[in-house]
Amino acid sequence: MSRIAGCFKEAAAANRKVLVPYLMGCDPTMELSLELMHAMVEAGADMIELGMPFSDPMADGPVIQAASERVLAEGIRMPHIFELAKKFREKNDIVCREQFPLTCMPAAILPEQKQK
Repeated sequence: MSRIAGCFKEAAAANRKVLVPYLMGCDPTMELSLELMHAMVEAGADMIELGMPFSDPMADGPVIQAASERVLAEGIRMPHIFELAKKFREKNDIVCREQFPLTCMPAAILPEQKQK
């Protein structure tokens, strides 16, 4: 079973909702994002959705658009978000002894362009 499916299964068994906070990866920095992710876990998040910056986030609202623009201006790209996830896993999996679910919110065109 995947980490995400397991998360929903546990919540359903406890008759509760799943808390999934969103964070634009590396906004404002990788270090602060990492601290925020660990704070989200400590505060009771069930999983975290990591935003991936995109240069034309038209389907996103103004807050996510602005966050995407900020990180892109700092030179942040998809590999940096994957590095953030890796750093999170390195500490979280040791402290919690479980694999906390992460999900990413890329623009649909990003994985498509990577395949070309």
